Parts: sequence; structure tokens; C-alpha cells
Amino acid sequence: KEVTKAKKVTKIKVCFTLTENSIAKPGNRIIYLRIARPDKEILPNPDGAMFDFEGNQILFSAKREIDYENKDVDMCIYWANTDKLTEGVYTVDLFSEGKLIGTATFALK
Repeated sequence: KEVTKAKKVTKIKVCFTLTENSIAKPGNRIIYLRIARPDKEILPNPDGAMFDFEGNQILFSAKREIDYENKDVDMCIYWANTDKLTEGVYTVDLFSEGKLIGTATFALK
């Protein structure tokens, strides 16, 4: 069930489309999701694992591996909440192959 109140969030679902790209080589890809709280702190994955972005190791919230075949792919990544979230605007960033591939925001009351 979709909720907008911070105290009721049990998980965050981020859905997006990886679009066709004739230049990209087909194969396995890991898509990393970073969710930043209103205070810019990253909502962590359970292991505190990181990935490489522009020469730095940065924390991610969740990840998903896909087999990319140079076609549009609709997919979702879930982040399970284990703590209390705060009200405000959250920022979602998606990364693949060391590049930022998408950004969006959402608000919780």
C-alpha cells in the first residue's frame, strides 16, 4: 500500500525504465540506488556496502542486477526501512557502470 507519511513507510519502491541504447554493450549490469534523506544522509543498505563512483567509494541504499539486452527495460528496486524516517524531500539517484543515470525526488509528510 502506498503511503506518504514518514512514520508509516516500511519500504521504498523506486521504478524506472532503462532505455534502449544501441551504443551500449549488452550484458549484466548492476543498478545502484541511493536515497538521500532531507538532511542529505544516505539511507544505507543492511551491510553498509559501497560502490565506486568517480574514484570514490560511496554508500548505496540498494542494488539490483539485470541482464541488459539493448532494449527498454522497466524495473523496480526496493529499499527496506528499518528505522524512523523524517518528513521532507528525499532525493533518489540511480547509478550504473560508474555513472549517474537518473535522479528524482519525493516528499514524505
